[in-house]
Amino acid sequence: MGRKVFLVFSSVGCQLSDLVPANKGRQSLVDSLIIAYDLHSKCEIISVANADSSDLTAYHSPQYVAKLLEVRSDDFSDEEEEAIERLKNTLGVTCDANSIRTADSDKENTQLDHVGDDMYGLEYDTPVFPFMNEYVKFVAGSSLSAARCLLTCVNSRRISINWYGGRHHCFKNRASGFCYVNDVVLAILKLRQKFKKVAYVDLDLHHGDGVERAFQFSHNVTTCSVHMHDIGFYPGTGGLKSSRRGMYNIPLKRGLKDETMVQVVRDFVCPLIKAGDPEVIVLQLGCDGLVSDPSGQWNLTIRGYWSAVELILKCFPNVSFLVLGGGGYDHTEAAKCWAYITKMIIGDESEWTEIPDHDHQEDYSRDSFQFWTVKNQEPKVGRKDENTPEYLQMLKNSLDIFM
Repeated sequence: MGRKVFLVFSSVGCQLSDLVPANKGRQSLVDSLIIAYDLHSKCEIISVANADSSDLTAYHSPQYVAKLLEVRSDDFSDEEEEAIERLKNTLGVTCDANSIRTADSDKENTQLDHVGDDMYGLEYDTPVFPFMNEYVKFVAGSSLSAARCLLTCVNSRRISINWYGGRHHCFKNRASGFCYVNDVVLAILKLRQKFKKVAYVDLDLHHGDGVERAFQFSHNVTTCSVHMHDIGFYPGTGGLKSSRRGMYNIPLKRGLKDETMVQVVRDFVCPLIKAGDPEVIVLQLGCDGLVSDPSGQWNLTIRGYWSAVELILKCFPNVSFLVLGGGGYDHTEAAKCWAYITKMIIGDESEWTEIPDHDHQEDYSRDSFQFWTVKNQEPKVGRKDENTPEYLQMLKNSLDIFM
């Protein structure tokens, strides 16, 4: 079966994603590095159709959607106001920076009282930010557009990549864990319009709790989350005992290294997903498990992470994939990781050494402008892999019943 690779790309979406408080400026690094390596020209580009209220309420409650899409008038930092200025003309802003109101929303909405943000989780790790309403419509629309690309697939294998998406913590009625809308759930629901059996595999450092909860009673959507699990570690869910047929949790310990991740994918993930006989697979590739990530929990290299991803792709050679982003808080390393995965999915065999000349090249000065460095090629000394053979055997004994 032939393979075609599609890539979601949007300059406006990039600017909106750069405003997300947990990942300020990350998307510009990702997109600009993909352009610098000319990877976008080797994919078919997916244009994004922004989600509207009816798209969002396919999963989220009408009350939560109304709260997300409120037109707000707030005080912003100088940095945020600069970003607002860059977006004003593109989004049709008709007022000054401290009264964020778009031309479309001006017609449909009146300025609302923002009492009750806390009821919907819009505080602490998921605070309100400039153009949040536009961001929500974009990020949901980006994954819906990527999913639609797979709906039109006939007699060919497609891989649709969307690094803007992967916001797996958001719940039906509440923001959570840096996630304001669950684009993953919306995309899976869209895929279900054509495909009876859908699988979701989550390799982010954190448990994919929002997606799991959405499909916990589904017989047609299999979820499998590989994540760090420990007392006090966010979100605190995803223990082994919560696994049941069609909903699998593979809780791992600190220090996870490349070889162990590949073993987990080979021995657990692939057999569990195969048992569900999926017609399409959604793959969330948060990269906060990299050795370079400030979370400091796992010990994965970029090449090692790709080896695990590649194994999944090879295990299902005739299945189409929707590939999404997620966590990743060393932003230049996240950009490197996702650019490299894009390169490998495309089949680009060129050697990468120096970071190409581009607008964000200076951000890589700490790496002496090199793509490969000690911190992304070698595990951190002293960060022991606590996932012992005995622990992995215990996981296998518990999960064997589902394989």
